[in-house]
Amino acid sequence: MSKRVFQNQLLNGKSVSVGGLTVTPQSRVLSVRLPFGGFVWNRPVVALVEGDGRSQRIPIVDKTSVFVLMMAGVATAVTILSWRRK
Repeated sequence: MSKRVFQNQLLNGKSVSVGGLTVTPQSRVLSVRLPFGGFVWNRPVVALVEGDGRSQRIPIVDKTSVFVLMMAGVATAVTILSWRRK
C-alpha cells in the first residue's frame, strides 16, 4: 500500500446559515507524510456565500502567512548579505 508523500487539497469547512445566507469556508491543505512523521499546513482560501439564488466567492487574505513569508525573505536576505561581507 503506497501513500502519497505530498498532498495538496481544497477542503470545505462546516457551512453556517444565517438570515437566508449560507457561508462555507474553504481551506487549502498541504500535507507531507514521511516514514518518521509528517507535516500538515491548513490555510483559509475563500468563503463561499450562497443565498437568494446567487453564489459568490469571497477571497480570504491570510495576513499572518504573508507576514511570516516576508520575515523569512528578510532573514534570508540578511544572511546572504552577511556572508558576502566576510
